Amino acid sequence: MPGCQHIQVHALQRVSARVVLVAFLALLPALPAHAQGGLEFARQLYNQGRFDQAITAAARLRATPVADGANLVLGRSYLERFRKTTDRADLVAARAALGEVRPAQLTSRDRTDYLVGLGESLYLEESYGPAAELFQGALDH
Repeated sequence: MPGCQHIQVHALQRVSARVVLVAFLALLPALPAHAQGGLEFARQLYNQGRFDQAITAAARLRATPVADGANLVLGRSYLERFRKTTDRADLVAARAALGEVRPAQLTSRDRTDYLVGLGESLYLEESYGPAAELFQGALDH
């Protein structure tokens, strides 16, 4: 009965496709959770003053759902490293990372940190007036 075998194969293909789809959908929530955990780890490194490690950890997250938070940590870490080393490349890298941040995607806390980071970068470039405006915005936020 060749017709029955064709129906069985077709039914098996549909079931297999559904199983694959269900398995994929089951894994989706784990991906952002893993990225979120990585972002928290990068923040911990930043808060501990381990800026080189924070830069490495945050850089790995730039192509994940938490890219905006990662770029924020990356930018702030480069700024702090610049303050220690005065290596201009760190200041340039900080501005580039902060420039990649989409503020609307940040939490309220992160938006405040973002304003502080932008203000700090302007201050370190001796643009004191614009820096003061951003610092005031962070305080008002």
